[in-house]
Amino acid sequence: MTLGKSLNVLGNPQIHQPGQQPSVESEQGDLRFISVSEVAINRIRELMKQEGKKGGYLRVRVRAGGCAGYSYEMNIEDGVNEGDLVRTIDGVNLVVDLKSLQLIGGLEIDYKNSLKESGFKFTNPNAKGSCGCGKSFN
Repeated sequence: MTLGKSLNVLGNPQIHQPGQQPSVESEQGDLRFISVSEVAINRIRELMKQEGKKGGYLRVRVRAGGCAGYSYEMNIEDGVNEGDLVRTIDGVNLVVDLKSLQLIGGLEIDYKNSLKESGFKFTNPNAKGSCGCGKSFN
């Protein structure tokens, strides 16, 4: 899948500590990254606005399950948890936990809206295979 321009990456994120406000501009660590296309960022902003969470956090995680073993999950949340990695991508706060990052480091997130398909699309260099819907991998 061609994403075109990647806006920013989840690399050098802030690791959130309890009792502190997360800083999304830290240069702590050198982790693998997650890239998000401009189209996906725009759709995320629309969804945050619709849910009244314009300043919220987009959590990207992996859950056991799905038809191929693991499934991608994205939620808009009000805050972050201890140990979360936080990074701002073109005004959108992206949150990933360390366990998920091990499985999705290098992930590319895009958004498609056509007659044939509509929704977020994931390209994961760590996946050995995926199901037909593209929402599950192993």
